[in-house]
Amino acid sequence: MKKLVTTLVTFFICAQLFAQQAQVMFYGYVEQGQIESTSTSSKKKKKSAPKLAQVKMYVYSGSEIISTADVRETGFFATVLPAGKSYHIVFEKRILLQEFRARLH
Repeated sequence: MKKLVTTLVTFFICAQLFAQQAQVMFYGYVEQGQIESTSTSSKKKKKSAPKLAQVKMYVYSGSEIISTADVRETGFFATVLPAGKSYHIVFEKRILLQEFRARLH
């Protein structure tokens, strides 16, 4: 009986040590354009907007940055996050303002 209890305790300890936590993969494409409300009544297929490259992705949990990533040249992004939390995700694309300033003068 003592061997059985010892074996079961060892098994449960090992199972807890090697158990994986639930994770969520968040992925998609960054596209140029504006966010619009979607209507279920319109079934027209729209052309896909151009994908954006050179975009930085920041993942926040509360006020803390927990992950950063560069979006691929194809506009694709992916990150794996722990499940069960709320996240705030920010995409940033920097542009050169000098090009626009030259036109204003």
